[in-house]
Amino acid sequence: MATSIVVAGINLDVYGLEQYRARKQNGPVSVVFSMHGRLSTAQAMKDVNEKLVQLNSKSTNTSKPYLLVVSFDHANHGRRLVDQHRNLAWKDQEYDNQSHAMDMWSMEKAAADTVSMLVDVLEFYLFPHAESHIVQYGVLGFSLGGHSAYLASSKDNRLSLCVALVGCADYESLLRYRATSLNLQAQAPHIPERFINQVVRKQDTIHNLQNLLSTKLLMINGEEDKVVPAECNVSFVEKMQLSHTGTEGKDWASFVLPGLGHAWSDMMIELCEQWCYDWLQESV
Repeated sequence: MATSIVVAGINLDVYGLEQYRARKQNGPVSVVFSMHGRLSTAQAMKDVNEKLVQLNSKSTNTSKPYLLVVSFDHANHGRRLVDQHRNLAWKDQEYDNQSHAMDMWSMEKAAADTVSMLVDVLEFYLFPHAESHIVQYGVLGFSLGGHSAYLASSKDNRLSLCVALVGCADYESLLRYRATSLNLQAQAPHIPERFINQVVRKQDTIHNLQNLLSTKLLMINGEEDKVVPAECNVSFVEKMQLSHTGTEGKDWASFVLPGLGHAWSDMMIELCEQWCYDWLQESV
């Protein structure tokens, strides 16, 4: 069950808050922002959000922070929908959204900025009488939410956990793959050169690694994914292998799941649960 609140005109679904209040113990809190994919809504994250909240009953250490999970609709999705065509891709559903590259980037960037804004103020909405404090933040996302999770983590060092599911930290690589697969030229109007040079190469995750080098980072892609192929993220994973300050398998990990397309799987969810549980247990 999620509690609904509104911050900056955005509807938030907060999972675990009622259970936390029912405990009547004002201990520390951890928050994970959980973001959905393109053409979906915050409701699509309900199952994984509820599984993550159940981790609170798994821990035997009551001094560890209590986990709350927060979801919201991406810009132009769900309760924020303005124009469905802007959510489509090139030559998608009999509609050629020529501004797909800019539309998807704008939604990704808006989500990352929203996460940072919520890190600034969410505590004071959830606990208006200063009865509890949020001591750590993380982010998890699927597809567009995965891209957004990477970007948010690269921009805000207050996020100590990043879980990216069928996402990509190299936006230019993903765009060029999609253009090639559709026999489109990597140029305006689909991929304007100035957009790549002035925006993507300056702001995208793969060009801004510093904040991610000590983040507890989990990356999961599907071997059969044709929407966000694992190979589009290879350069980023290689950079993590060279630069992450932690231990592979414990502090950061990359999985390409056999037989998995652009979809959820039981193994993916199990890996998410364990990664988030470890993050909670490692918290000070």
